[in-house]
Amino acid sequence: MVSIYICDDDKIFRQKLYDNLKAKCEKIGIDYTLSLISTFEELKENSSKIDILFLDVLLGDINTINRIIKEDIAVTFELVILTSYPGEIYNISKISPTYYLDKLRSDEKNLSNALNKCIQNLENKRKQKIIIEHEKISETIDLNDVTYIEAQNKASVLYFNDGKSITANIKFSDLLSKCSINFQQCSRSFAVNFDYVLGFKWHKYILLNGEQITILRSNYKTLTENYKKYLEI
Repeated sequence: MVSIYICDDDKIFRQKLYDNLKAKCEKIGIDYTLSLISTFEELKENSSKIDILFLDVLLGDINTINRIIKEDIAVTFELVILTSYPGEIYNISKISPTYYLDKLRSDEKNLSNALNKCIQNLENKRKQKIIIEHEKISETIDLNDVTYIEAQNKASVLYFNDGKSITANIKFSDLLSKCSINFQQCSRSFAVNFDYVLGFKWHKYILLNGEQITILRSNYKTLTENYKKYLEI
């Protein structure tokens, strides 16, 4: 079930977008709910229920992007920014929206692209949940929380963003085959999650927590180019 919310204070535009999204969701054949809200307070109250949010930048005199940043609201959903005033989205990079739609210029194709991108991102996130065996326990983990993976004989060590680690009874190569495109094997024994890479220097990826992971010397240029391409997706 995909929970889609439209947050816009323009009643006519809100209803038109609702009708268009409903038709597109039914055409795609996804299981969905579609909800309409019009205030920032409603957005805060429902934020934990949202998978995809179509959000108007201006709700009355409230700039929603500025308010999200100011109140440090976690954007855990796919976010599509809506606006008739592009000048009001100067802080857009700080919340990393999935898509941007100009309310005056966007057409059916733009809306379809936005919806499809959001659904694809949700599917990729859900695919990141896998079951691993460790210490005689079968445990479901979310690979989105893994910063890097290390090969250890016939097992693999997964390092998480909270500082914990788990040694799983699975070969390094088999585990990597379950990972999405945000993971890259950068040497014989290590793979990094690009979402936790701060940058790179000669033969090293630098992670957000300051750790450094070796990049294979013979393939340094290709691997770092792949990282740059990933950032453009």
